[in-house]
Amino acid sequence: MLEVLDSHYIDLARAKGAPKSAIIWRHALRNAAIPPITFAGLTLAGFITGTVVTETVFSWPGLGRLAVDAVLQNDFPLLTGAVLLVTLMYLATSFLADVAYVYLDPRIRYT
Repeated sequence: MLEVLDSHYIDLARAKGAPKSAIIWRHALRNAAIPPITFAGLTLAGFITGTVVTETVFSWPGLGRLAVDAVLQNDFPLLTGAVLLVTLMYLATSFLADVAYVYLDPRIRYT
């Protein structure tokens, strides 16, 4: 956020006499929110895929436990399906983060 507040367009908005709250909310925050959204999306995907350890340690039923049991029993079709589902969840969160970019940063447009 501090790096964005030192940008030229922020100086221009200040020179035009825009209120400080408008500068922060309309200009700076929208441009500074891109990296945290990327990190949050990847962290959420990591939490979803990290359930393998939690479900195995606490013996909770779930996708992670199912994948571990598939490995232990050499059930390759089930393991392939579990890995595919986890991959799709990871891609979905990454896609939602990319779609959020369009709403936050007016410079980004998908055509």
